[in-house]
Amino acid sequence: MIEIVPFEPNMAAEVARCYNDAIGPVPECHPVTADRFASVAGLANDRLRDEEIMVAREDGVAGFAHVGIALPARDEEPPGEPAVIRFLCYAAGQRAVGQRLLEQAEAWARERGRGHVHAFNAEYRYRFYHFGYTHLSSYMGHVVALLGMNGYQHC
Repeated sequence: MIEIVPFEPNMAAEVARCYNDAIGPVPECHPVTADRFASVAGLANDRLRDEEIMVAREDGVAGFAHVGIALPARDEEPPGEPAVIRFLCYAAGQRAVGQRLLEQAEAWARERGRGHVHAFNAEYRYRFYHFGYTHLSSYMGHVVALLGMNGYQHC
């Protein structure tokens, strides 16, 4: 059974492993140590508030979603303060894990009065996720498919 729980620092090594497994074949992305995931505050983006990492557990860490609320938009951006999925990670073939994480991320957004959710926006990416020409690698196509099946559009 898939359980979604809040991130705790003792999960850092498993979350880092999950991230590293996902980005392994992605050009310009490099593995990170557990230190990178030692705390949500250490990953904070200065253009977000209320950041949180939710972890899917099923015989250990099966995936995670990092969410936050965008600060007020600049003139050239869409208006409002959308919820943001900074990163969504789970193993290919484990769509049920990804679906539960996505549903939990969307519920988190609704609880904070947000009707719009942006995912993998370059403005909010991890400093160590250096994918040069797009926001989400085709090597993570299972995440692309999950987002598309749930009504997300490429912008």
